[in-house]
Amino acid sequence: MSAEQFPIVKIDRATAQEMLPIFINKGIFSNYKALPTKEELLEKAKLEMNVEILSKEQERTILKSEGIYRTKNYIVRSYDNYEVGFGLANF
Repeated sequence: MSAEQFPIVKIDRATAQEMLPIFINKGIFSNYKALPTKEELLEKAKLEMNVEILSKEQERTILKSEGIYRTKNYIVRSYDNYEVGFGLANF
């Protein structure tokens, strides 16, 4: 994952305090191995839809419907219209 895919954003203190409930995810890494990977979810969807390539919109819909999944470096959790990636280094 690169900064092009997920831009780095600086958040001021007031905004961070408002967003605190999002960042309090006790035990988010407790079932890391049991979480599906992004690749698994997308491959499964391709097979079900009988297509070789998914559009970015289709990918987003599929991943959002899962709610929480893992990538190589992050656990990603969907919150309505945005996603937050939690890396072990963040904790």
